[in-house]
Amino acid sequence: MVHPIKNKAFARHHINNQTLYFLHIPKTAGTTLITILDKYYKPESILKAHSWNELLPQLPLDFSKYRFVRGHFGYSIVRLIPKNPTCITMLRDPIELMISAYKMLSRQKDDIERFHIPTDKNLSELIEGPYLEGLKNPQTHWLVIEQDILKRTESLNKNQLQNYRPKEDENLLPKISYEKFLKIAKKRISKFAFVGIVEKMEESLFLLNYTFGWKPIRNTVKENISIDSNIKLTDKAMKKLTKITKIDQKLYKYATNIFEEKYSKMVKDLHQKYYESKFKNMESNDIIFEMLKKEYLKNKITDKF
Repeated sequence: MVHPIKNKAFARHHINNQTLYFLHIPKTAGTTLITILDKYYKPESILKAHSWNELLPQLPLDFSKYRFVRGHFGYSIVRLIPKNPTCITMLRDPIELMISAYKMLSRQKDDIERFHIPTDKNLSELIEGPYLEGLKNPQTHWLVIEQDILKRTESLNKNQLQNYRPKEDENLLPKISYEKFLKIAKKRISKFAFVGIVEKMEESLFLLNYTFGWKPIRNTVKENISIDSNIKLTDKAMKKLTKITKIDQKLYKYATNIFEEKYSKMVKDLHQKYYESKFKNMESNDIIFEMLKKEYLKNKITDKF
């Protein structure tokens, strides 16, 4: 039986039994989003592994039983998921993401040892230095790089699998120009059912709920948030961050334009269907939330998948 759902992304994901894959790019509020998304799925339908070192020791797995896959797998895991999964992701202002990433790496003991990060440097000095030269345009890389992880790890024992991290050095990048690299990333996110923007977190949740017909919720808890977000950097450090995020900045702008277009269409649709005079003196997001609740009740199919 085909349900009369107008939203094709919603119908494709829920009616045709496709898996939803949240491509979690580090430092893009993914932990917060996962906490929210998990509530829409039955525990047994969620793949609990969040990284390759958690997943690989469990293989082989019957991925067809999972309705929701989420984690730091990049695009490489898509080849393991039956059919073509419905993909979603979140992007963040590239400069803010890099600052957050550098802060995180400078605090994690295993990362300090792995990248030989000196502990006597402040954040600007760490960014200015050569310690993390491979950290460039990370959001574009997470969306583009496809590695055959199973082939790369077929000779590893269980202990090695439990400690496995895909290599990120330059020799694993496609031998193509950055212009084509960006083109691939743009093409992929243009086909994603949803791409949220961290700087518009509440609006992103609204659009996500609207896209999939889920019961709307308002997020008040932020998980895994970095400290010292107002730290001042030197001009030299900022110049370097701008240089090493050049491609990510173009991708972020492209994704933001897509988001704004979809959000505007959502607001227009909701206003046409549900706007009431009593909303006149309410805040904009309060109005959207009330109208989304009406949309959910109108199209409700099930509570959990």
